[in-house]
Amino acid sequence: MTDNGHEIMCFARERYPIQELLNAYGIEAINRGRGSNSLYGKALNFFRVNWLVYRLSKKFSPDVFVSFSWIYTTFPAILLGAMSICLTDTETASPLLYIFKPFVDLILTPEHFKLSLGKKHIRFPGTMDMAYLHPTRFSPDESVLEELGVTKGEKFAIVRFVSWNAIHDVGSKGLSIENKTRIVKDLSKYLKVIVSTEGEMPEQLVEYQYSVSPHVIHDVLFYAHLLFGESGTMSTEAAILGTSAVFVNNASLGCLEYFSRLGLISIYSDRKDDIEKAAIRAVEIAMNDSAKKENALIIKDNFMRMLDITGLLVWIIENCPQSLNEIKGALWDFDRFIF
Repeated sequence: MTDNGHEIMCFARERYPIQELLNAYGIEAINRGRGSNSLYGKALNFFRVNWLVYRLSKKFSPDVFVSFSWIYTTFPAILLGAMSICLTDTETASPLLYIFKPFVDLILTPEHFKLSLGKKHIRFPGTMDMAYLHPTRFSPDESVLEELGVTKGEKFAIVRFVSWNAIHDVGSKGLSIENKTRIVKDLSKYLKVIVSTEGEMPEQLVEYQYSVSPHVIHDVLFYAHLLFGESGTMSTEAAILGTSAVFVNNASLGCLEYFSRLGLISIYSDRKDDIEKAAIRAVEIAMNDSAKKENALIIKDNFMRMLDITGLLVWIIENCPQSLNEIKGALWDFDRFIF
């Protein structure tokens, strides 16, 4: 967008690794604060951030708001007479989606998104991750292996734990420290294990913590043999890159279930018996030296042509409002952005 002469105002949460990623890519952004973990704090933060976005955007005078988190851009867009384009792939945030959907101009979700959000809702082929993992936008850099202390060809697993502080995480508890420790220790019998976490690292697992920069995590995922964890986003990213994922979470998400049907992601709840099954499945994959080759065949059969979501978004924004009418029309197809 900036290469085409457009001006961008970006707002971002103060949460690892968001600010680190922005800095790595040289993107200037307004820090909207850390937010809150409590429901009361989230409610107060809603009004604070909406006021911040409105006040600063009013001086900027934007034509279009684009957001993955609708709750902070929808009302500022209305007040400023701007168009609002929203993206989501998270069905567990459904109460918020239904509240805000009447006020946005376009809702974009992956084709396997399980909710129907009305006439403004357009489903695109593929997943949100293809905005940055499309072959024209990503190529793996094996120099990351040296940063990890991994030799070329050595099998290693990424174990990823999340903080459970997002709005859509309310009611979920994730893995206990005992389960985290057990799974890491079990996997370490068969391959090198690298642990990444949003929250505080359990003392028992500090020796497995990795320290590469967050902007190279997709290089890490590409070369990994296995991803085990609680992050839905990293699970779908791993699947697209040909790495098996074992996902432990109570969320029911269409994109994850799609990859599960293909055999790229194994999904389990955080019930005791399911965690046991997840641990067994992770060890099975760790022991399977052919897993990456098997995944490559699945990807070849299902993703020969991928949607360039970034290209699609740039086209929509640059051609508003005509593009909004076109994409919602009966004759629309995505072919021009699939290759």
